Amino acid sequence: MNRLNLLILCAAASLTAAAGQPGAKPEAGTQCKTGQCKPTRVKTSKVVADPMLDNGRVYTKVDVQPAFPGGKEALNGYVGETMVYPDYSLEHGEHGRVVVSFVIEPDGNVGYTRIAESVSPDLDAEAQRIVQNMPAWAPATVKGKAVAAVYNLPIHFRLPAGAKGAHVTTTDAKKDVKTDAKKQSSAKMAIRKPLTVKDAKISKVKEHATFEVKGSVPVKKQ
Repeated sequence: MNRLNLLILCAAASLTAAAGQPGAKPEAGTQCKTGQCKPTRVKTSKVVADPMLDNGRVYTKVDVQPAFPGGKEALNGYVGETMVYPDYSLEHGEHGRVVVSFVIEPDGNVGYTRIAESVSPDLDAEAQRIVQNMPAWAPATVKGKAVAAVYNLPIHFRLPAGAKGAHVTTTDAKKDVKTDAKKQSSAKMAIRKPLTVKDAKISKVKEHATFEVKGSVPVKKQ
């Protein structure tokens, strides 16, 4: 045995002894018990795909955005006409903005929906119902081709006047003041004094008087 081989054997023996010594650091991915090291499985974090994106089938960036039939004004009108304020929310003064995130399929129909911003279970459910019952949209397009796309719609729930928790704005307060003033003025006009003989004579003279127009100023005929 030459000197080189002897050095190699000594080095191998030293490494084997070190692996079996207490306190020795095992290699990454190994597990040591009673001086014997075995490879172990390395745990990796599992990435959960977003069900809304459907493995890349649904786009978040498109060339042309999806459009409700009739435009944004028609969309606002649809939401207002379709909304049914939940009884529980009215009784408990629940109000605010619910944001519904949903998929508009290539055929324009509403697909997967979820609540992006929540207020309460009842208002969330009503907002989702409004979206799920929408008519077909004009779909989004990418390079001229209709694709599935994500759309976020904020829906505002405002308590009607007189409901629990309803807030009266400054504008509403001014309207109420003007309305009361008009009512008072009408009531005063309704109370009139009875006509006197003098008032009757004046009225009779005015009935027989005639006018002719010269320029913009009426001139009484004699």
